[in-house]
Amino acid sequence: MPNIVDVVFLTLITVVATVLETFVFFPRFKADVAAGVPGARRNGYRRAVIGQWVFAAVCLALWVRAGRAWSALGVAPQGRVRLIIGLTLGAIALYLTVRQVRGIRRLTPEKLEEVRPKLAYVEFILPHTRAEYRWFMFLSFTAGFCEELLYRGYLFWVVGAYIGLPGAIAAGVLLFALGHAYQGKRGIVRTGLAGLAMSLVYVASGWLLPGMVIHALVDASAGILSFRVFNRDPRSGEVGGSAPGDRLMTAAEG
Repeated sequence: MPNIVDVVFLTLITVVATVLETFVFFPRFKADVAAGVPGARRNGYRRAVIGQWVFAAVCLALWVRAGRAWSALGVAPQGRVRLIIGLTLGAIALYLTVRQVRGIRRLTPEKLEEVRPKLAYVEFILPHTRAEYRWFMFLSFTAGFCEELLYRGYLFWVVGAYIGLPGAIAAGVLLFALGHAYQGKRGIVRTGLAGLAMSLVYVASGWLLPGMVIHALVDASAGILSFRVFNRDPRSGEVGGSAPGDRLMTAAEG
């Protein structure tokens, strides 16, 4: 059963942190990017990476200190059948991501220009340079691990103890969506739907790892697409320089 420390910590990471990000951090971040402050995106990514790992570390420390079972947090798989479900979902996600990246690579400069307006509402947080791209990829895998641990594993355990699994799913989707309010209404809806999908993956598998893999791959593929759309290779002056992380997807393709 959760204790008062768990409730306070969950409130800190889902409410207090969201308010600070929405009204303090991201307005400042967006203003720095608009003003052309050197390293603005890269510094923003770095702060987000550090913040998420700190929260994840505290979560795990609280868990260890209380001597709780890892299966209750979703870190350990629960049974052979659910393990197979989780591995299957993760494999499907990897396959679809590889196909998507292949499609991104085939986009012509004209097609990339057509994509640009569709990403305008989140352009300020997407990578434009190779240095930004590398940090964005690190952030993608950080978010995959940390946000699933916190918003699915830990939140489900704390909230579910008081209002049950359906209530925990609803609360998780809502708080996850509001946690991305800096992306505007469209971003709230999209991340809310993504949060619901990740919640269903977690419920089906009883394991956080598949959702972590899917979450990280979705964010990483968005980074690859945005880098191709917004990057102008200084060697050619053309849109769509190849992304450094394309080698990772090439390896995944086998």
